Amino acid sequence: MINFVTGQPVDELCFDDTGPTPLNLRRIRILESLALAISELSQFQFDKIGFLQFEQDDDLSLSSSMGGFTVLDEQADLEDVENGVDGGGNFWKMGPFDVSSVYFEALLSMQKIPQDKFAIGVHQLFRMMIRNLPPSLMEPTSLSESFVLAHPDLDVQNVLVTGDGALAALIDWDNVHTVPRCIGYSRYPSWITRDWDPNRYGYGIPGCRPENFT
Repeated sequence: MINFVTGQPVDELCFDDTGPTPLNLRRIRILESLALAISELSQFQFDKIGFLQFEQDDDLSLSSSMGGFTVLDEQADLEDVENGVDGGGNFWKMGPFDVSSVYFEALLSMQKIPQDKFAIGVHQLFRMMIRNLPPSLMEPTSLSESFVLAHPDLDVQNVLVTGDGALAALIDWDNVHTVPRCIGYSRYPSWITRDWDPNRYGYGIPGCRPENFT
């Protein structure tokens, strides 16, 4: 399907100052057009975190339900790479959930904890933070949480734009599932988050890409 989309990945255009429009204007348009498209997902509300399943009823109508979903085990994949193992990807099966804090704690439980005091303390801090996250509510007065669809990997290689920065397509929707709002339509794209984290860049390394997207 990507063959039918006219556009380039964001990472090919966000540092290219030879494009048809000034680089700063192009970056702004990338973010504005992406935010407009992602915000459309806010209109779809669900009562569980999970994978949307469709089944055909006896009267040939379609009904939907929420089922479990898979999450990539990045730590296990990294260990496979380090050990020269080609396992084809490691995944965890989880869900569905109806409470966002339980979902986040399940994700945290995927991580192996090094048995040193610092790592154990950080892990406990994360659990404290999860317990204090605000619930995923449609309105402040809502009695129960609701959840939204979100792109599973909103990174530069999956966002295709035109030469002037207008959004052309979002690709790689494999394993899309509903999530709490804070990591759904209202979250920042991952490459913006990296801009705020200087530890993600190789300062002083020859040929290192500039860190500032904005």
